[in-house]
Amino acid sequence: MNSATSSATHSSECQANHPTDFSFTASAAAKVHELIVDHPTPLMLQIYITGGGCHGFKYNFKLADGHKQDDIIISRPLADDPNTVISVLIDRISHKYLNQATLDFRISPTGEEFVIQNPQKTTCGCGQSFA
Repeated sequence: MNSATSSATHSSECQANHPTDFSFTASAAAKVHELIVDHPTPLMLQIYITGGGCHGFKYNFKLADGHKQDDIIISRPLADDPNTVISVLIDRISHKYLNQATLDFRISPTGEEFVIQNPQKTTCGCGQSFA
């Protein structure tokens, strides 16, 4: 199996090592794959919450090559290559704010970005933070 990370699944749905309602779209999986495919060690996209912005909390993203035992890993296969599995990592504290959220990747005339659609949170006017 060609796995872009150390996690594996054969389902077309997101799978997690912990009960979660967090998911990520095929376009987000494809972008993560593009970012990590040529890296010599397996990587995951880590999503975490920090204080900041005008509403109090801010989403952050980074590439991680490892995880803590209580971190939550959500995995899904690529849409065009079901044998390649992409994983997203969320720490347990951030997961509380990301439950029922969906990570997407969008391309617009102003640029490219990961976007979190979170029905549990309200965003501020700048769109960069949430409460």
